[in-house]
Amino acid sequence: MENQEQSTQPQTPAQPVIPLAPVTFEPEKSFPKWPLIIMVVILITTLLTGAYFLSQKSATENPTPTKTVIKSTPTATPTPNETANWKTYVTSNYSIKFPSNWFTRPYFADIGEIRCVEFSDIANPQDIPEKISPSGHSVIQMCSYIGYNASLNDLYNNDSFIKNDNTIQTFSINNYKGLKAEDSSPLGGTETLAFLENPGSTKGFIRLINRTGDIKIFNQMVSAFKFTPTAQADDGPSWTMYTSEKGKFEIQYPPTWKQPVNKEGCDPSFFDRSLYLGPDDKSVLVCQSSYVGQMDVSSIEGDKRTDSYYNLTTGFSNIKKQDVTALNVVGQRIEGVASGQWGEGALEDGTKVVHYIFYIYGRTYVASYIGTPHDVLADFDLMVSTLKFTQ
Repeated sequence: MENQEQSTQPQTPAQPVIPLAPVTFEPEKSFPKWPLIIMVVILITTLLTGAYFLSQKSATENPTPTKTVIKSTPTATPTPNETANWKTYVTSNYSIKFPSNWFTRPYFADIGEIRCVEFSDIANPQDIPEKISPSGHSVIQMCSYIGYNASLNDLYNNDSFIKNDNTIQTFSINNYKGLKAEDSSPLGGTETLAFLENPGSTKGFIRLINRTGDIKIFNQMVSAFKFTPTAQADDGPSWTMYTSEKGKFEIQYPPTWKQPVNKEGCDPSFFDRSLYLGPDDKSVLVCQSSYVGQMDVSSIEGDKRTDSYYNLTTGFSNIKKQDVTALNVVGQRIEGVASGQWGEGALEDGTKVVHYIFYIYGRTYVASYIGTPHDVLADFDLMVSTLKFTQ
């Protein structure tokens, strides 16, 4: 049965085998590369150009702040002030600086009518400069003509020396008008003269003469000169003349200075041979007290030049002594600073004291100064230069 069933199933005819044709690969065709390179270059150039223009536009709209470069300028070394430690000579009409190791000698010239002062490295410069050896020394004279009815223009037009001098020069210093000229010095060589006009209402001028010595110091002194704003006439005759018959002396002092107002409170003999002065009523001798005032001038019988009191032997430091001349009489100027004093009449430490001592006709003449409460030492020195001794 099984064989019958198998015989009854239809038979599938065999499919003929078709042989496969061989597969062949055609190589791809190669395109040239240079067009691509050109395109890339063009693209890059376009991008760069666009970026440049965009950056320029951005810079215009939003500018970058400019950095300021500050260059450091080297600081110049300041020129030292050579006159910083100089002394200052002061009167009521002017001030002038001079070297700290120099000396001064105030005096009246032209028969007591012109105030003058000499500055020198010599301890006792004389009124007549021919007496001074010019070798290695300096002498500068200054005289005040304030109060004289004269100006620099008058001086230039009328003074025979100035008018005919071809060395004359005009100059200005500290807003003052000035004239400068040269002349032959009595000490040999050439001296330099400078005239400064007082700018205030009082007419007049100052004359400075470099007799001999360093012209640099002279020019520095002229540059440091200053008038006071209220400069007034200061010629000799305007001062008050005092005569002591028993004391045998005459002296001139500023008209504003005071003598004691309560002389009746002192023994009358107290004033026979002495003159007591002060710049005001509070700085002059007070009778029946220990206060002797700022200044006095006295004569004493006998030779007291070695007296320890006048030589500031005790209670003083920084003692300085120099020879001086008054009316051709040689004396000494002794200066000191109070130190370590105690008891009645003691001076405070640092107070300056000056004594002038002269001896003639068997008498000792003493002029004393205490530097408080007022500093009038320059006028005191000038006052002593007017001292005259009588027999």
